[in-house]
Amino acid sequence: MSDYVLNSASVAVPYSEAATARAHLAALLRGLALLDSDSAQLPSLRLNIDPWLLPLVQEISAPPITLGELASGFYGTVDHDLAEFFDSLGRSVPADHALDEASVEAILRLVPEYPAAGYEQTFASVQAAAIDAIICAAMNFTLVGLLRSDLWRFDSMGFVSGPETYVFDHVAEPSHAEAIYGRRIAALRSGLTARSFWLLRERVFPNLLFGLDVKVQVERFNTTLMPLMFRRLAELDSRAKTWRISPDDQFPDGPAEIKPETPRTMQRYGKDRNFRGHDGVVRTFEDHLWIDRSHRIHIFRRVGERSVEIGYVGRHLPTMENPT
Repeated sequence: MSDYVLNSASVAVPYSEAATARAHLAALLRGLALLDSDSAQLPSLRLNIDPWLLPLVQEISAPPITLGELASGFYGTVDHDLAEFFDSLGRSVPADHALDEASVEAILRLVPEYPAAGYEQTFASVQAAAIDAIICAAMNFTLVGLLRSDLWRFDSMGFVSGPETYVFDHVAEPSHAEAIYGRRIAALRSGLTARSFWLLRERVFPNLLFGLDVKVQVERFNTTLMPLMFRRLAELDSRAKTWRISPDDQFPDGPAEIKPETPRTMQRYGKDRNFRGHDGVVRTFEDHLWIDRSHRIHIFRRVGERSVEIGYVGRHLPTMENPT
């Protein structure tokens, strides 16, 4: 879990009217809520001024509205959950609060000298964010702020200091969070093993359900084919996500075709497709897709719930054409 550091540069000058400030704050909070949708505990928000003392809006002939007041203003509206989310974030003031001496020294040693390769467009943003960017780079924190300038349109930023390259995440709107979330899942998937799969399954394949028998099936799966099997699951997870938000009941097509068994096979070998579901209830997982010529993934789809459940991962189950 990565703490958040409020980008002081994005709130240094108060907005001249509340509507835009409210829209930008809502976009930020929606992004952060998305990023932490599967976290048991929310990160801390690190900032240099208490949000209830930080003036964010200054309209003509009106008292200033603070960041805390603007966030609290979501209560009693359709965005009530955004106010609750903001209040659920722990807060550390100032941004380097509770960091040990070694961490503070590491932060002070960093000086952004030039852009990291591939991050040339973000260097002006790094310079504008100044110490907040440096804290994020040194501590692997996430820079967060309001999207009031093109400087803050990036979901990650990078710079070089001395011999080292530093890259850190940035969130100002939901699309940033989606990109970061995707990178995090990709990193977890790249290191996935048979032993770590069951513990991480809900994080690396968040749009799939897994039957209870799958744990042992994956542990026994062909080691050489394991990366290919995980890629098939990743493809299926992506299709399941698309299906969930699509107005069409038809499950989306993908690289691996999903097929039912023939009636003759089901009559003779249907019981071999019975496995425990995620809820412990035994059901028939008939539909299947290839991993390779000798291995299959068997699934169960519920159209009403738009859910996809994996019941079997392993060697080709017997059919009338191939009974062994």
